[in-house]
Amino acid sequence: MAITKISGVPWANLAKVGGIAKASITNIGGASTPPPPPSCTTVYYGYSDGRRSPITDACTNPPQPYDYNSTTGVLYLAGQCGVTYANGGYYSSGGAIYFFDGSTLQFYDMCPR
Repeated sequence: MAITKISGVPWANLAKVGGIAKASITNIGGASTPPPPPSCTTVYYGYSDGRRSPITDACTNPPQPYDYNSTTGVLYLAGQCGVTYANGGYYSSGGAIYFFDGSTLQFYDMCPR
């Protein structure tokens, strides 16, 4: 059972418990604390599924916003950090091409000149 509140205050709203930083606490009285939410930054990528269109189309297709968690390498739909994964396929901001297999965004190749 995970901790959801301490003295009526939601766990997410706390920074410290008893003077100890929340990030340093793994359990309280044997009850586990919830993991921190994912942290994402907004990135802009062109997309190609690599099947219906060439992979290199990711280099020239209009960039769209996505949420990216650099700790886990997961790419999410814009505004959906930690919730909705981006489609599998090829992504590019115009220089490098990355492949997202549904779990990790990885370097694939460079865009043609």
